Amino acid sequence: MKKNTLPIILFLAAFAVFIYNSQVGVISPGSEIEVGERFNISSDFRDFSVSVPAGEAASVGTTIVEFPATGEFPAQRFALERDGTVFAPYQFYGESAGLVLFTKSAGSGSYGSLQYLKYTDSGVELALIPEPTLDQLEGTMGHDRLWAASGNLIRRWPVYKDGDSNSSPNGGERRMRYNWANASWKVLDAELKD
Repeated sequence: MKKNTLPIILFLAAFAVFIYNSQVGVISPGSEIEVGERFNISSDFRDFSVSVPAGEAASVGTTIVEFPATGEFPAQRFALERDGTVFAPYQFYGESAGLVLFTKSAGSGSYGSLQYLKYTDSGVELALIPEPTLDQLEGTMGHDRLWAASGNLIRRWPVYKDGDSNSSPNGGERRMRYNWANASWKVLDAELKD
């Protein structure tokens, strides 16, 4: 094989994997789910599907999460209220095992909300992840983002100073990590300045 053909072969192989994944509905955690899309997610822990039913408005409706029956658990279906755009869930393991779905509201604030489907000994149940305290949210006006890393759930907000417009925050950024053990948010650091 000629030396200059290897990059072409690697590109074609990667493109074929991309096309295959697009056809079977593979999605990365944190990716936006459009109305009418359904994704089947397989994992070593629990398989599930997540969808936004066709015909619903993009701004409000439902998110459907389904878990197939296994040898240990019955099939379960959750129709979760959706106020905005839902993003593919993060799956957690260990004591916090479950799925966390993040939704951004429609409108200029793009406020985030979380829904937690907790894995239990008997199946899956809807559980609460409380919002940060008012003191922790001081200076924020939505536009939060969510991501997960090493079992941690992290949220990030722009911080607004008095007089800032909704589209132009000038107070840096606030990051918080969810503490699974005591069900609360912790500010990670002082405000991050640009």
